[in-house]
Amino acid sequence: MLSKLRLVRTAAGISIGLVPAIAFADFTPNRLAVLNADTTGATTNAEAVRVQQFSKSGTLQTPSFTVTLPSSGGAPLLTMSGDTTNNADGALDLSGDGKYLSLAGYNQPAGTTSVAGTSGSRILGRIDYAGNVNLTTSNNDTGAAGLRTIASADGSRFWISGAGGTGMSTAGVFFAALGSTSGTAVESGMNTGAKALHVFNGQLYGITNMNFFTYPSPPLPTGAETRTTIPSFTFSGGGADFYLLNRDATVSGLDTLYIVGGGGLKKYSFDGSTWTARGSIGGNFLGIAAEVDSTSADLYLIDDTNTSANTLVSLSDTAAFNSNLSTTSIVTLATAAAGTEFRNVEFTPVPEPASMGLLLIGAAGTIARRRKGNRG
Repeated sequence: MLSKLRLVRTAAGISIGLVPAIAFADFTPNRLAVLNADTTGATTNAEAVRVQQFSKSGTLQTPSFTVTLPSSGGAPLLTMSGDTTNNADGALDLSGDGKYLSLAGYNQPAGTTSVAGTSGSRILGRIDYAGNVNLTTSNNDTGAAGLRTIASADGSRFWISGAGGTGMSTAGVFFAALGSTSGTAVESGMNTGAKALHVFNGQLYGITNMNFFTYPSPPLPTGAETRTTIPSFTFSGGGADFYLLNRDATVSGLDTLYIVGGGGLKKYSFDGSTWTARGSIGGNFLGIAAEVDSTSADLYLIDDTNTSANTLVSLSDTAAFNSNLSTTSIVTLATAAAGTEFRNVEFTPVPEPASMGLLLIGAAGTIARRRKGNRG
């Protein structure tokens, strides 16, 4: 049986332990984290949610590790609306430094009716590699309207977007610090809310139904800032999620974009000045994670074509970054259990060596550490 060599922090100091993989109750680096929600009530009801771990290969998988968010009893709670269409509830984000998963929901028990319309109940969750859940951050800037997305740079700074509502005439993007109960508007005059936000290479990016945009000036925005729509970029068909990669060394920075939604999977490439559409495949996808694999890009998607039993799937784009999308056959890694559905996918978080100990994997003992936008 495969074992993991782990540096364990104890009261007496640091000790080295050989822990059987089957008993290792943490997220494992270089795996997939999937947001899974119940589907037990009406689409407007609050539903219990959990984050499940799967491998990048293999079929008919069951979760190897699960973190369940509290959905009943005393506050704080984190549930999500059963409606994935109008409110786009189900955002899952791996922080830009790769150490934390973030998700946003409602501080309301499962079964609460019309939960997206409740006031004063938004909550931001953070999960580390050991499965510890932090629910100390609440934010009601989105008003009595559905949450759309959340992004984090390092687990201490968050950006969220809502669909508009009480206190704001239109949708917007808001900043919140860990442990805070209110936030700051970055932009509150958007015609439509951001469907997805992510931090790549220290910069905040997002998509709406119609365009791809960024807040260009590092440091990341913590106050009012005007977004920049990415030049020469066009998009239609409704976006649900996106992922950026650096696939070619001759182009500085991020050069490949994948967007998923009701319009399928779409690819775009950047040559240093212009984004160009590079083909698509049909489908109904809710979420995406992607990484560079030699000359290809490996893509992991939530396929919602069969809404009664949606799936976690994988495929590869074998074409060059600036060539039209050319995909391998779709492989179904896992199917959501009865009474639940997959909402989104990300990569699993990695531990912080300075404070959490080093996780060494396999006979070679290499340290598994990943950073968004620099997959390889």
